[in-house]
Amino acid sequence: MSVHHKDLARVPRDSKVIYTFNEYKQHTDDYNQKARKGNITQTIELRFIERIANPTQAFEVGIYKTTITQPNTEPKAYYGKFTVLLTNENNTWKIIMDSDSSEKNTITANDFIAAEPIE
Repeated sequence: MSVHHKDLARVPRDSKVIYTFNEYKQHTDDYNQKARKGNITQTIELRFIERIANPTQAFEVGIYKTTITQPNTEPKAYYGKFTVLLTNENNTWKIIMDSDSSEKNTITANDFIAAEPIE
């Protein structure tokens, strides 16, 4: 949560909701607690389609890969497209708007590979 601005708008488009910082934090905390109890791990990788920045703001569009591992199962990868808007607060970049979608489950590993890795 430390990378998010206190005025965050978190928009998981597939869910058709908008979370404030506090709502997103609660949602994330609840998920993490449930995952710990179930011995579930999750990793995320990001690749970029577009990055635009000036000294005070940045806009990024990319593809994410989330891999979820549960006990006694093979890891499962999920893909989606993200859009974020960041603001530079005291020389620290903070996400002020974060949106993502699976685009009706059309984002694939090929989209992920085609995007640019983090520099």
